[in-house]
Amino acid sequence: MSSSQKFKPVITRRSKRRIEKSSPSQKRSRMKLACGSEEDNPESILGLELNVAELSEEEEVIQNVASSSSQDCGQGKNPEVATTSNSDDYMDHQEDDDDDGEDDDEDVDDEEVEDEDGEQEASVLPPTLPCTDELMKRLMNDSLSFSELTAMMGGEETEADETASVNAASSSSSSSSRLVKEVSKGGADKSPAFSSATAAEQFEEELDMQRQQQRRRGRGRGGRGRGARLHPTLAALMGQANLCVGHSDTNEAIKMCLEIIRQFPNSPLPYETLAMIYEDRGLQNKSLQFQLMAAFLSPLPDKWVELAEYYKDQDELEQAVYCYSRAIKQSPATLSYHWSRVELLERLGNQARALRSYTYMLKFLKPDQAKGGLKLAKEIAKIHFSQQNYSGARHAMETAFVLYSKHVTHEDVNLLLDVLVTEKDFKAGLVVLTTYAGVKFLKMSVDGELEEVTPSQDNVEGCICSVGEDFPMDLRSKLAVCLIMVGAFDLAGPVVDVLMSKSTEEFGDLFMDVTEALLSMGRGQSALPLLELLLRCPRHGAAATVWRLYAESLLSADRVKNSDDAVQAYYKVVEYAPDNAEARLTLASILHEQQHTDAALQVLEQDSSVRPLDSQVLYRRCCILLECELLEEFLTTASLLLGKHFVRIRSRDEAEVLINNKKASNKLEGLKELRQSKGEAAEDAEPQYTASEVPLRDQWQLFLTVCKKLHASKRYSDLELLVYGALGSRVMTKKYGREIEFICLQASMVNNNSYFAFNLMRDIVVRYSHLPRVWNLLNQVINRAVDFRHNRFLLRLSQKHPELLACSMLNGHNCLVAGTYKYALAEYMKVFKKRQNDPLASLMLGLTYIHMACQKFSADKNTLVIQAWVFLNSYRELRGDCQESLYNIGRAMHQINILHLAIHYYELALKCPPPSRVEGQPCLDLTCEIAFNLALLYRKNSPRLARYYMQKYIRI
Repeated sequence: MSSSQKFKPVITRRSKRRIEKSSPSQKRSRMKLACGSEEDNPESILGLELNVAELSEEEEVIQNVASSSSQDCGQGKNPEVATTSNSDDYMDHQEDDDDDGEDDDEDVDDEEVEDEDGEQEASVLPPTLPCTDELMKRLMNDSLSFSELTAMMGGEETEADETASVNAASSSSSSSSRLVKEVSKGGADKSPAFSSATAAEQFEEELDMQRQQQRRRGRGRGGRGRGARLHPTLAALMGQANLCVGHSDTNEAIKMCLEIIRQFPNSPLPYETLAMIYEDRGLQNKSLQFQLMAAFLSPLPDKWVELAEYYKDQDELEQAVYCYSRAIKQSPATLSYHWSRVELLERLGNQARALRSYTYMLKFLKPDQAKGGLKLAKEIAKIHFSQQNYSGARHAMETAFVLYSKHVTHEDVNLLLDVLVTEKDFKAGLVVLTTYAGVKFLKMSVDGELEEVTPSQDNVEGCICSVGEDFPMDLRSKLAVCLIMVGAFDLAGPVVDVLMSKSTEEFGDLFMDVTEALLSMGRGQSALPLLELLLRCPRHGAAATVWRLYAESLLSADRVKNSDDAVQAYYKVVEYAPDNAEARLTLASILHEQQHTDAALQVLEQDSSVRPLDSQVLYRRCCILLECELLEEFLTTASLLLGKHFVRIRSRDEAEVLINNKKASNKLEGLKELRQSKGEAAEDAEPQYTASEVPLRDQWQLFLTVCKKLHASKRYSDLELLVYGALGSRVMTKKYGREIEFICLQASMVNNNSYFAFNLMRDIVVRYSHLPRVWNLLNQVINRAVDFRHNRFLLRLSQKHPELLACSMLNGHNCLVAGTYKYALAEYMKVFKKRQNDPLASLMLGLTYIHMACQKFSADKNTLVIQAWVFLNSYRELRGDCQESLYNIGRAMHQINILHLAIHYYELALKCPPPSRVEGQPCLDLTCEIAFNLALLYRKNSPRLARYYMQKYIRI
């Protein structure tokens, strides 16, 4: 057929019968579906329109390919002949099946109508799936990705792949066919009811679909293959399309394939032909999309396997895993697909899913597949072992041993023993050795005969261990370890002797396993002969592990006698393995016990430019330096250790960011943004650290010790930087956040940093406003403040919490200092009404009236003075006669120029004994202040008395 001939759609005999049996509305829709369009453009058959320029370019390419292909065909070089013949054979087979079924035409028609109805019920599309126009347009335009196409086809890979039943896998191809068929119908007949269907209606339709599938599977009709059959007319058309491909008339072949897809979208054959055409054109991605469509519709897994191999060659492992999963759904009993998938999953590092895949394979193992079952159990055990799930690994191996006990090898036994030794179930290890490895434990019976005993039932002590001469050495070492760990040292001795007679070059690792078992049981003296053999071996003599075991054995045998030899052995460990922190710590402890402090400090010394710092070594070095009172080195080493989690403060702005932000994440994010805004590196150039960690409690105690040492040495700036850096520590602030904030407050106060001190104190006041100590501390911060931010803060706090009398008192002080005496009077009166027995409230009211009386334009000053006098006398009664009360009243009289009363109260105050001085507290003796004020009063009229008070009470 030439490219210039018109291609006409066909109406098959089956379609005619269906149309006749349908309702009038169904007849119209099916006639429309069967007849289609009369346009000869392949894209216009499905309602697609291509650009004229694009179509002309495609026709030119087709003509060039056609001309070259015709020449090749004339020379007998047609590569498509085999493919065409195979397709023809397949279609001939389909025609024969259809001819055989014509004798029982009515029954077949009934079944086909039932299938058609079932397919319509089962092909309800998700609302997000595009219609035919969208799907085919994206396929033809090569704009679909792998994930998008699999999602459209309903082939999302889920974890159910490993847990689905075998029967469910058999229906995957037929469900995909129905889905594609519904997609092809969506562009021609979109139901309004479907677009407005509710979730409940969709659920009912899906439930009906599942019931239809179960009924068809119950009848055993093989629905997976029925959906892919082509009518003989369409099969002939498919053959013509393949012939066109063989004759390089690809444009006409595309038209035919698209017409077949329009009339019968369930067959994979047109998609395969389209994939082949686009692959010849060099459009690999487009070809892969059609191959995926063909694989979804094919009842056989071969297409998925081919795609998986292709994606594996392209190193696209995720797509390859998906393809193997689809192949497993169609043929779950083919173990090679399972093995290929788990191999890819392990390459991807997805151990969890690989484990599920291995477990899923167990469903399809047959009793006679012992080799595969043991291999599968070993792989499952290895994954469990790598994830430290030792019980799972043990269960997998023990189950395989029970099922395939006759096929267990020494390698399998060795793997199970590794798991049991790790779990420290040594008695079970002996049972495995006696059951599967030929080890026998013989015990003398009452009759004087040797009888075999089981380690799980009787103690192995007093028994004879019988082992064959050809017993593998790795199992022999496991036997020795199990015997040692159960305390059967007499039985382990001969086994170890046989091991010692072997080559240390070949079996050195087994020597070390036995040595570690002896050391764990406190048999260091017995381990020394094994280690001495290893030390004489060129291969193991320079191994740090061997020297470490040798040093531990020496200390275990006799710590006092062998301490010097152990020190030399540990020096070898440090030489061969400088990163071995445990060896450094043990060696430093021994040297410190021997009073070799300098040597111990030298062993614990680390260079951050050579290798990462170990926190445990730094902490031990800090402890020794602190004990030796080497302050500078202690502070340097402690800063290195704490710097692992602390932030290094570079400027005042960074400290403010850490103080103002409360969450640790916000602190670090704000610090990063600040540094980036300044063009600085966001991260500190910190030294590298190992994964070892010092307990948080020990780090906290070290931090407190460093703070105390810095405070004692009056290095307040360094103290402030250190504690601000602690605010940025996620580890420290998570548990000790409140304590660190209070230490920051103390450091700011001692360093006279009132700005940061108030920022910190403000949060403490809000959090603990009910504590009197908090208000006393706030007073100290306010006394050191150089700004007036506290005024606004106290006013807002008083409005929010009017019951706080301390806040009202401080607001009164602020108003008094600012000269707004009426507001101060209101605040003090509020406190006085609630606490009339408080002398401070009476004193402040009296002083406020005194200040108001001293104002130039105040009215009725006599009344103000009288009111002041009343409150001052009330204050004297509440406080009692003492230097403080008498001096305050005299000072008030002095201010309003009532001098005779001022002199009277000053002289009374001088006669009062001064308060006793408490060590560590400020001096509260007012004698000098009283004498000085009296001297001021007498200076003008009585210089002699003024001189008297100055000489008697004031001394410099």
